[in-house]
Amino acid sequence: LLFFLSIVPFTTDWMTEHHAEPFPVALYGINLLACAIAFTLLLRGLLKVNGPETGLAEAVGKDWKGNISLLFYIASLPFAYVDVRFAFACYITVALIWFVPDTRIERVLIRKGDEQESHNSH
Repeated sequence: LLFFLSIVPFTTDWMTEHHAEPFPVALYGINLLACAIAFTLLLRGLLKVNGPETGLAEAVGKDWKGNISLLFYIASLPFAYVDVRFAFACYITVALIWFVPDTRIERVLIRKGDEQESHNSH
């Protein structure tokens, strides 16, 4: 994940310089897709190690944001060769999805803390 994140500035710069050309736009999408895949694998590994009954598993749930992101990044690759604006629309859509704060983990931690507090007071 860190490797793919570290090359985002380079693919972003190349895409910015050649924004009308399909290959740099598609390569940017490949880089973002690789980041999303690495994040998904990391998350699944954490869930497997910690088990399905943990607060993390409950908070992540079906991970609809992650799954939708993967689909949009995959769709952006052929779109870059049809019309780069479609690929840009995919990238912007994913950014907008993640722009809204994801409070799933925080919500579970607060609830678990309330349960723990309630349990300790008895």
